[in-house]
Amino acid sequence: MSANWLDRLEAVLLVVLSGFLFWPMGISSSCLIALLLLHIVRKGKDILPPLKRWWFITPALVAILSWVAWRLPEDGLREVRLWPILIVAFPVFYRNPLHGYFLLGFRWLSILQVAIILVFLALHPPFESASFSYELRESIAAVFHVHPTYLSAAWFFAAFLFLGDQDFPKLLKWGSITLLFAGASLCGGKMPLIAFLLISALWFLKEWKQPMLKATALISLAAVSVLVVIFNPAMRQRFDELTSIRTDFEEGDLLSSTDLRIGIWNCSLKLIGEHPLAGVGTGNTRSSLEDCFSSYEQVEFFDGEYNTHNQFLHFGLLFGIPGMMLFLAVLFGFLVQGIRTGNNLLLYTTLFFLLLFLTENYLGRQLGMMFFSFFAALAFGLGGKQPTSARPFGSR
Repeated sequence: MSANWLDRLEAVLLVVLSGFLFWPMGISSSCLIALLLLHIVRKGKDILPPLKRWWFITPALVAILSWVAWRLPEDGLREVRLWPILIVAFPVFYRNPLHGYFLLGFRWLSILQVAIILVFLALHPPFESASFSYELRESIAAVFHVHPTYLSAAWFFAAFLFLGDQDFPKLLKWGSITLLFAGASLCGGKMPLIAFLLISALWFLKEWKQPMLKATALISLAAVSVLVVIFNPAMRQRFDELTSIRTDFEEGDLLSSTDLRIGIWNCSLKLIGEHPLAGVGTGNTRSSLEDCFSSYEQVEFFDGEYNTHNQFLHFGLLFGIPGMMLFLAVLFGFLVQGIRTGNNLLLYTTLFFLLLFLTENYLGRQLGMMFFSFFAALAFGLGGKQPTSARPFGSR
């Protein structure tokens, strides 16, 4: 098979993989494995990135070593089996000359996903206005088997990729951003919205040279944010939770997602304080948290299998404060590399996930692991170069 056909095959696989948010898990995993095998066939031993760059997989090593150190707890297998996604994504995306197909596919498939869900909601609207946000999110999760927060995060990030693209016609570009922003807002993700707004504001400040344009863009961004929170029922109800946060829990209380997070974070910090050097170990985090939840005498903490809802606290539970610091060091390394080399995609991707990690354990689910691994590996390998086909951060 000629190199030309191999390129086409890899491009198709990258486009398919870019739709990981909606495909069944088996399709995305098989596609990633197929890309790895194709790279092995094409490059042989040269598939491996330089040894000095392998600090990229430090988070995976921390989680796996923690599992081994605690004698392979059975519950830890659910988490450990996700980390090969990060390890495999590294050589697949690192300095891959065809990465533009993945970026294009992710953006256009995100638009298609938004359109599908908007049509579904138009045909099957959630009528109970008192719980509009809850009904809408539950409806999306039940039908499409995707947590709405993950949809919100992915679509906001797709909108941001359009924002930095200098090649698209302006009407098509801003129309795409508007549609993605509307769909993401409807899914009610508070932190994805905040992350999108902050990195977008930074992009305007950094890339737009004229003070008047900067001021106009920032004011417009702030105005749109306020309007979304006020007039979008899903987002308004999510932000209303912040006005009535509870720290004391009694049996029979109806807790918001923010209340639950406060309780979970309190337990996480307590456990890290009790195990500061070695943590509780991969596979023991959920049982340790549930032991702590029992002190609340509140059944809602046991309605689901809650994780830390904070990626940094999760690493603190896995491997104590050293594990948390290692994870932070990797992300800080991404920021330093992005700034030093002018790799804007790495810089903005890292900032986006740094904010997302404050309220969700994204790496505890396959979709979140894929989302982070694919974009982090792709951006990490760009060096000072920017994407060429589908370049979202080309020079102005």
